[in-house]
Amino acid sequence: NPRAHLNNCRFVDMDLNRMFTAQTLGDLSLSGYEPDRAKAIAAMLGPKGHDNAVDFCIDLHTTTAAMGCTMIVDEWCPLAVKIAAYISEQWSA
Repeated sequence: NPRAHLNNCRFVDMDLNRMFTAQTLGDLSLSGYEPDRAKAIAAMLGPKGHDNAVDFCIDLHTTTAAMGCTMIVDEWCPLAVKIAAYISEQWSA
């Protein structure tokens, strides 16, 4: 979220992470920096479930919590689980 980063805040209008649902992405009446940015990102990566969508996306975040390096993956995606295991091994090495 470049504009929020420049303003040293979490978001400008709305939480960008909450803008990627099918309902939100399809709501043409919803506007603002984050909704518009989410629609642009979704268009660039390909609509979820379509043949032209990317196969894998890594979403990097920062946090104020003292939780060290953390990965969150869904168990429904075997590729994500394998990638997380590989990265975890590399961190430990």
